[in-house]
Amino acid sequence: MATAVSTQRLVHIRTWSGSCSARITEMINAGKVGKRCRTLRFSGWNPSGGDETARRCCDYTMRAIWMLEKMASDTPFDKVRDELTALIAEANVPSSYLNLYDEEIRGVDAPREVLTAGVEGKWSASANETGVSINDLVDHYNEPCCITPHDQKGRIAYQKAAKVWPQLESAATFHDACEILRNAGCKLHYYCRMD
Repeated sequence: MATAVSTQRLVHIRTWSGSCSARITEMINAGKVGKRCRTLRFSGWNPSGGDETARRCCDYTMRAIWMLEKMASDTPFDKVRDELTALIAEANVPSSYLNLYDEEIRGVDAPREVLTAGVEGKWSASANETGVSINDLVDHYNEPCCITPHDQKGRIAYQKAAKVWPQLESAATFHDACEILRNAGCKLHYYCRMD
């Protein structure tokens, strides 16, 4: 049996531990034309050595990343800002080492709730603001996959897919799932991940 899951959220948090950074987006106006979404951009530094200041910077950068990765998606945006601001103040390092930047993005460019569906052992699919991805889990030699191609914007593919996402529950195979999305107007680029 197929399952479809959607996750509602107040904030979208994405971390990059390798670059010691994160982006937090308030989701109230996500997807809305003509609206803006507040965002926070966290920037830290993780030196491999150095003096006490460098060590504190490394410690507090990792604390911030860990805190954000554990934060619930129903946490209010201002609470996330307050907790990060307090952590940065506690670190007591130069602002060039740890900083938080207030920014805005267009509502249509905001992250979308992640949609997932699939049949265990047969196929899996997901969609977000970057587009759609469907994986064939049966063919282990070629590992077929379909993704949103460059000639369709990810947000457009997401909008089209979201309209028919509940229908994916009836899809028994990878091919069936692809056809449902193609019929909804999603462009799909087929490739084998083993190539």
